Amino acid sequence: MLSRIDLVAFALLAGAPLLAVVLWRRRPGWPRAVALTGLTIYLAALIGLAFGGIPVDRGLLDDLGTAPRLGRVNLMPFWFIDNLVRDPSWTVVFLAIGNLLLMTPLGFLLPLLWERFRHLSTVAVAAFLTSLTIELSQLFISSLLGAPYRLFEVDDLMLNTAGAVLGWLIWRMVGSPRVSPS
Repeated sequence: MLSRIDLVAFALLAGAPLLAVVLWRRRPGWPRAVALTGLTIYLAALIGLAFGGIPVDRGLLDDLGTAPRLGRVNLMPFWFIDNLVRDPSWTVVFLAIGNLLLMTPLGFLLPLLWERFRHLSTVAVAAFLTSLTIELSQLFISSLLGAPYRLFEVDDLMLNTAGAVLGWLIWRMVGSPRVSPS
């Protein structure tokens, strides 16, 4: 059963080709239209990954309610390293790498599309604020559900921001390409 958020992400993905057509009619040039379409698809995937699987079934909520509460907020930096030392599993590695790569496209696409994001600090702040919004939203959803749907992790903020910095570095390494708004 799809959650409402999964359906929103699907709608955004389905709307990406429509976005490309609209952009083409405004004549921004095909490179910018492709980049903006890529950004739309990325944002839809980000929404799907960050909020997908919100339990809308009462049985799922009951299962979450009886799950051991690990705590809804983890403010200890580098907890994933401590967790990896205590429980060396691929799950921890996968989650850390996934959080690092989650914002890498954002770090590449922002400076590609907009001049104000051509400085590393601006991209890092934008990624941090995007990640913080996601983490706070997940905490809020958990509070509404009364169950630990997702945890607020300071490591996620750090790894997401580092991932955007990685994306910006890739943008710089490939010659700082730009797609003109006109």
